[in-house]
Amino acid sequence: MKSKKIFAALMAGAVALCSSGCTIGGDKSWCAKSGDTKLPAGVYIYELSNAYNQAKTKAGYTASMDMKTQTIDGKDAFTWTKDTAKNSINQIFVIDDMMKDLNLTLSDDDNKIIDTKTASDWNGSSSNVGLGSTLEKYNIAKSSFQIASAEYYVKYEKVFEAIYGQGGSKEISADDQKAYFEKNFTSFEMVPVSLYSMDSSTGSYNVMKDDDKAKIKAELEGYANEVKSGKKSMSDVGTDYMNAHSDTVTASPYQDVTTDLKISGYPTDLVTSIQNMNSGDVQVLDIGFAYILVSKRDIKTQTDTELQKEQTKLSVLNGLKGDEFQQDIEQKAENYTNATFNTACINAYTPDLFYTAPSSSAAASSQDTSSEGTSSTSDAVSSTSSAA
Repeated sequence: MKSKKIFAALMAGAVALCSSGCTIGGDKSWCAKSGDTKLPAGVYIYELSNAYNQAKTKAGYTASMDMKTQTIDGKDAFTWTKDTAKNSINQIFVIDDMMKDLNLTLSDDDNKIIDTKTASDWNGSSSNVGLGSTLEKYNIAKSSFQIASAEYYVKYEKVFEAIYGQGGSKEISADDQKAYFEKNFTSFEMVPVSLYSMDSSTGSYNVMKDDDKAKIKAELEGYANEVKSGKKSMSDVGTDYMNAHSDTVTASPYQDVTTDLKISGYPTDLVTSIQNMNSGDVQVLDIGFAYILVSKRDIKTQTDTELQKEQTKLSVLNGLKGDEFQQDIEQKAENYTNATFNTACINAYTPDLFYTAPSSSAAASSQDTSSEGTSSTSDAVSSTSSAA
């Protein structure tokens, strides 16, 4: 009789704990479900790793810091990490629900973009290490990575455009788009030349000698004068430079750019230098590791053409309403009640997966799983033999 009472009490407690949307059981293969959608465990592990890295950033992480003792937004770091990961799962459901409400579906082109982006990020390239080998260490399958990353963001973008684009419930007027574009975007042509040369036998890069740098700068200044006089276009310069250096340059370095410099990802020195140029200026810029010949346009001459391009329009809309939309999705996720979380999965995969004990040596550091590996292990991971 006593054992039956204990069992009944335990079950009552479990029911109380799960009254806000969770399920009990030993199946750790899935993390959450909503309607007909059931997400694999790997999606949660991926979101957990991203959340843990966010926690480290917020805490100002150093190798000597113990993340288990940190407090973030009034919560201990591990609780904050788990809550943030669950919010990210809810965001996936929120976007899926909004896709249905707006009668949006993924086109063949959308699916090609998703597949291409996933393969690129997973496998990497000659210049970027892929995430696949790292994520697989944590039982994150490629299919789970695709759901949480490329697929989510393609859907996110479609919903965003449907709301703020032409015909949307919060459509941004053409005048507002034009005003934002002309205030925040910059248009220019450039011919960048690296001041490093690669040793083909070792794959290492060597800094050019001062004499060689001087020759390159003089050559670019000569081209600048020809562009100023109208003798050559910037595109011509790119072709001429390629031909003059055919032993090391196999493609024209010419680039035609229209972008919001603040979020372009270009080096700060380059951004500042271009911002300080006047429309019509042609200059050779020195940004330390490269000389860049730049010809700056009057942005207003590009407005009509650029705003016909889908990617430019999306960038403009994102600049105007991107933060508002993201906050709306996060809030909807915070209040989302249609998700059921799998307790077995949530309890099995915790921030301990990514935790590295503090070290007194600055040389010892943990590695972020969204782009790097980590040396920590977990019984939860080792207990499963295949990626989730």
